[in-house]
Amino acid sequence: MYAFKKHKMRDGKRYGPTDNGWYYQPADYHGKVSRAQSKKGKKAKEKEHENKTHWVLTKSQQYDAFLVGIFGKFMDRKNMFSVLDNCNVVMGIDGERIALFPVPPKGTVEWHGYPVTSKEEKLTEEIMDKFLNEKVINYTIYSRMQRRDL
Repeated sequence: MYAFKKHKMRDGKRYGPTDNGWYYQPADYHGKVSRAQSKKGKKAKEKEHENKTHWVLTKSQQYDAFLVGIFGKFMDRKNMFSVLDNCNVVMGIDGERIALFPVPPKGTVEWHGYPVTSKEEKLTEEIMDKFLNEKVINYTIYSRMQRRDL
């Protein structure tokens, strides 16, 4: 079972900075949708968010996943990825077990992220190989990722 650390937001909207000066800023449009979140009403809010994946992790837990991606250097030029506890931690409301953090625009230090499945085209063979080589996943999980079945 993965042991999450407790993190406090720096200024009420972001976590960090990390050693390399990056911040994680959770995006509300990847959070759970509730009537209390918006005066627009639930129906309008759901329409606005219908094409987004949504975390089941708290914002502090999302930051933990972000840190795992940084420390493992699970990134390419466009994205950083993270998995927790050999993919045993469900990160998204639809059972997603991988986190994707798009590299922010040049000159920006605020990152955000969202849960994805292994079907995500951005999850490359190189990243999957690195997960296996760094022993954050075992061969069974690696095989499932390769089949895009996770």
